[in-house]
Amino acid sequence: MQVQKINNDYSNRISNPVTFGQILRNDIPAKVLENNKYLLLIGGPSGVGKNSVMDPLMNLFNRIVTHTTRAKREGEIDGVSYFFTTVDKFREGIKNNEFVEYIEGFSGKYYGTKKETIKTALNGEKPALAIVDVDGAKNIRKNLKNDPFIKVISIFFQPPSFKVLKARLERRGTETSKAIQERLAKSAYEISQAKHYDAEIKFDTPEEGIKDIKKLLKLN
Repeated sequence: MQVQKINNDYSNRISNPVTFGQILRNDIPAKVLENNKYLLLIGGPSGVGKNSVMDPLMNLFNRIVTHTTRAKREGEIDGVSYFFTTVDKFREGIKNNEFVEYIEGFSGKYYGTKKETIKTALNGEKPALAIVDVDGAKNIRKNLKNDPFIKVISIFFQPPSFKVLKARLERRGTETSKAIQERLAKSAYEISQAKHYDAEIKFDTPEEGIKDIKKLLKLN
């Protein structure tokens, strides 16, 4: 299993603007939804509302907990917030092909998803859920494509417009103007990758997103 190392320079990547809609595309095979034995990948640009939509639905899923080598912060719980590990152990996992996706982030900190974690999450009655960036989703789809026991569904969240996305990022008040522009450049690249997902939805409020997710996945 080969995990592709991604070049995260988004400064020269361009995308076209988008317009408001709801369920833009649905190519999810009905058979994959049977028995809740699937891994759901949720993607979309920063500020689009991924957590706002999925957090109210978390009782319907087993959320995938990722591994990281960064230090545990106050209030975080090992095995719930992340699986906290060392750089040496993480690199050993990479060497042994244990990760279906991983990145080396700022200051040499690693983040990644183990195949065994996904299998464990699918042992219950609920489907599994992972909110990952487009490059992580690409690697997961690639590395689980031929796995007979893990079915993968991916849904991309589109923003109503870049203007709305920019306003949401500015309202957070946590980043500089330069950082926001960098995020928007990254968002342009992410939106260009939406075509590789099984479905796309676009919503203005979390309630609209929740409604469409339930419809796509036939959730009660």
